[in-house]
Formats: sequence, C-alpha cells, structure tokens
Amino acid sequence: MRKDWVIKSVSIEQTDAEIIQRQGPAFNLSAFVRQCLRRYALHKDQLSTSHPQPGVRERLGFCMPRSMCVVCWPDGPPSEEAWDSYRGFDKNFAIHQLDGPIIKKKKDGPEVGDKDLLLSTITSKFNMDEMKVEGNSPASRKKSKSFISRALNFLRL
Repeated sequence: MRKDWVIKSVSIEQTDAEIIQRQGPAFNLSAFVRQCLRRYALHKDQLSTSHPQPGVRERLGFCMPRSMCVVCWPDGPPSEEAWDSYRGFDKNFAIHQLDGPIIKKKKDGPEVGDKDLLLSTITSKFNMDEMKVEGNSPASRKKSKSFISRALNFLRL
C-alpha cells in the first residue's frame, strides 16, 4: 500500500454488498469509490483541474481514456471500440500474429479524429445533483465505561 493513502471504512446495506458481489472477483471497490469521489468533487467544483497525463493531453486534446482523468472524462471514458474508431483503428482489420502482438490496421472514416463524435458516445450514468451524501452517517454513540473505570470514579468521590 502507498504511504500517502488513508484507510477509511464504509457501512453498506446487504443489497449493496450483493451488487458488489455480482461484479466478480476482479472488481476493485476502492478504485470504484475513489473514481466516484473524484467525479462528485469535479461536479461540485471542488477538484483541481490537473490532468494525470499533461503531455498526452497537449498532443491529443485530452488524456488517454485508461487514465480515468475526471477532467477529460467526467462521465467516464469512452468504450474501447469508440476510442479505436476515433484513432482510426478497427478490430475487424486486426492482424493476429503467432509470435507477436496484435497489429491494428488504420482505417479512414468520418469518425477518425472527430472529438465531438467521440464525446457523444459517452452518456452520463447518473445525475449527481440528486445524490444524497450528507446526513447519512449513524448517530454517534456514547462509549460505555468499563466496570473498573466506574469503580475508580466512585472511589474518588
């Protein structure tokens, strides 16, 4: 674990636990929560506008989708297919080599380099304006004193 990380715990309901379980063993709940928090902070104008890949952003106009940059991709990144179309690659024209990586052939088309078309393929998954995030924590409980501390307090009287 990284040294600058802070461990927090959350309480979830049984139905939420079932949703997590359905995601499969590769599902990373911590990464999911971090991503949701960053998107929410961006929505509330509380997140700095720094990019994880500033050099890539300068060349392409946005960070790579896998960077999960919440500034470039506030509603999530495009699908791999949409990204490949934007870049001019088509999986149907891939060459599978026996002793090397898959090589994707370039294609031409109106979608190649069309940033607006790429962004239109991303739909907002949910409305953050209606998220309830305040006032959901359980009421604080008074710590009960042990028998010994009660006895010592009684003897001090």
